[in-house]
Order: sequence, then C-alpha cells, then structure tokens
Amino acid sequence: MLIGIAGPSCCGKSSVCRLLADRHDVLCISLDLFFRPYPVAFYKGYANWEIPESLMMDEFVSVLTDLSAGHISYMPHAGWTGICDTLVRPAPFMIAEGFLLFTDSRVLPLCDLTIYLDVSEDEICRRRQIRNHTDDPAYCTEVVIPHFRRFRDEQVAAADLVIDGNRPVEVVVREFEEVFTSHIPSWGVRADEKEQK
Repeated sequence: MLIGIAGPSCCGKSSVCRLLADRHDVLCISLDLFFRPYPVAFYKGYANWEIPESLMMDEFVSVLTDLSAGHISYMPHAGWTGICDTLVRPAPFMIAEGFLLFTDSRVLPLCDLTIYLDVSEDEICRRRQIRNHTDDPAYCTEVVIPHFRRFRDEQVAAADLVIDGNRPVEVVVREFEEVFTSHIPSWGVRADEKEQK
C-alpha cells in the first residue's frame, strides 16, 4: 500500500509522516532526499529549488516502482547528495511525501491513495522562517509563493482528498489516521494481530 502526500513547503508533510511512522508500521519516502546537489535554474536572483527540475525525479520514481513491486531499492541518505546509497526495504504501508509529488504523472498510478495537505501562503512563510531562521525571508515571498501558486491547482486536482494543514500537527495526524481507517481495510491491524489470524 503506497500513499502519496503532496503539499507546499512547510505544510507538515514530513512531520505527519514521522508521527505516523512512530505510531504505526509505516515507511516514509521523502522527496526532499532527492534534491539535486546543485541548482539547475535561478529565479529573481535566487537559486530556484521550487521546480521539478531541482529534483532527481527519475531516481525517485524508480524507488517507488521498486518498493511498490515488493523489491528493495536504494535512496539518498540526505538531500543534495545526488547519491542513492541507502538500502530501503518495502513495507506493508508506505508513504511517499513531497512538495511536488503529484507534478510527475508517473507517481500517481503507483499510489493507492493521494492526499494534498494544504496551508495558506502566510502560514508557509511563517513556518519556513521558524524552520530556516537563517534564510532570506524574501526567498519565500519571491520564489516559494509564486511556484506554490504555479503548481498547487494541478496537485489538488490529482488528489483523492485535501486536508487542512493550517491546524496543529496532532489534529492533522488524527485526521490522517481517520482517513486511513476509513479507506484502508487493513490499517490499524498490527503485525502481531495479523499473525494470530
């Protein structure tokens, strides 16, 4: 079972995925690990990391394809390395998450469920400043937000569900758990319970 979670920068995708991984048997595959080691374009004087070309999408799709087929694969241990050097094994529940996840048409057929985690433009910049307090705040308003607007509608249209990410992360995680419970029959059944059946 592969679940795709897309959404803008700092909407909470990674936080949701980490919390779900802590509470359930979930493998998280983050698109952020697939950033190229160098910028491929500039926008308004800034290196532009907000476009699909800034990501190693071929390698990312290859990992998802391998894992979906039940095969091992290799992915980067960190973003901006450009090297797929970490062994990853398939799991019963896998979440692929990324800010441009649904812009690649090869990803959607691999996902059993697609969710867009939405937040306001003000919240994107507020959270980015907290997370990356050394960043130039203008990067968010001049680069992040215009590209968020450029890619948002097509990703929302590709999603089975849209969840409001403006709320506290615990509230958002509970909604994800409720969605999974209603959409995935085996969600919440622990491995030891499966063995007993």
